[in-house]
Amino acid sequence: MHVDYGKIFGGALRYAFSADKLLPMFTVYAVMVLSLVFVGSAALDASGTTEAFAVSLIGGIALFAVVFMALILVSIFLAIAYTHNAFHHAKGGHEKLSASYDYAKTKYLKTLGATVMTYVVAFAAGIMLFPLSIIGIFDDSIGLLIARIIIENAVNIAISLALLLYLPIIVLESKGLIDSLKESFGTFRKNAKAMLIYWLIWLVMFMILLIPAALIMIFGVNAIMPGAAGMQSLAAAVKAAMPLLALLAIALAAIVAYMQVFYMASVSYLYAQLRHTRR
Repeated sequence: MHVDYGKIFGGALRYAFSADKLLPMFTVYAVMVLSLVFVGSAALDASGTTEAFAVSLIGGIALFAVVFMALILVSIFLAIAYTHNAFHHAKGGHEKLSASYDYAKTKYLKTLGATVMTYVVAFAAGIMLFPLSIIGIFDDSIGLLIARIIIENAVNIAISLALLLYLPIIVLESKGLIDSLKESFGTFRKNAKAMLIYWLIWLVMFMILLIPAALIMIFGVNAIMPGAAGMQSLAAAVKAAMPLLALLAIALAAIVAYMQVFYMASVSYLYAQLRHTRR
């Protein structure tokens, strides 16, 4: 079938470029990166003694783990809302993201289960590919290395494409967990070429959107390096640059949030065009 990639990616770019759409996901990423900055700052403040540093670092990691898990659960809720909302935008609607929150509550447990299932599938694929790693221990030839890279990447791409539409299907259709995953795989089989082209375009756009994020990280490293002649001076330089690093972290959170919302919207726009092929 004909797929209008301009409509998919153009619509997704415009959808994500809105304070109403961007703010919730930005808040999630901002809390995450600022938590990391806080943990790092606390560890540096306690770097005078080994014992205090270890206690501070362990406590900080434990705190971040709790925050991270909470943010993952919130992100799944937002992913449902974005998928539902972007799909209706693709059909000509213009509702605010908050209009999809009540709907997201009804699909949360199913989506959580489907998310876990996709990681299980990916893990199982990794186990199936493990023998290639074992073979590589005994044969480190360039030919085997290239073959291994090709096979592993081909399998990972195929799995990603087969599961690409599970989220819009489970969010928008009245189907169970397993049936939604089956529908995603069935849609991929019928539209493999169109979905591969989508993935390639998304990869190019992802690399383009990654440029400002990379520049921010380079700027942060350059702000630290002049005063980093050794481990102690490096710690002092990082501590002195912490306010700047916090601001850069917020800017980085905004870029990553935009990329995430853009991606989810593009998948919903793609599904809106492919939906009738499942019939």
